[in-house]
Amino acid sequence: FYELRQRILSGECPTWIDGPEKIPPSLKDITKKCLAKRSEDRFPSAGELSQALKHLLKPPCAENR
Repeated sequence: FYELRQRILSGECPTWIDGPEKIPPSLKDITKKCLAKRSEDRFPSAGELSQALKHLLKPPCAENR
């Protein structure tokens, strides 16, 4: 935990964020935004984070199939 904390504080993202291809790019983007060092780069509220996660979990529209 200490090592991960130090890497985040130094500006390094955990390797899993940039790694596994099975993690959707949109989830990687949300995670990076949550871990952003500068507060203005993070979600301004828990509500906006919730909306981003809900959008991520929405099934594709039937029209797009």
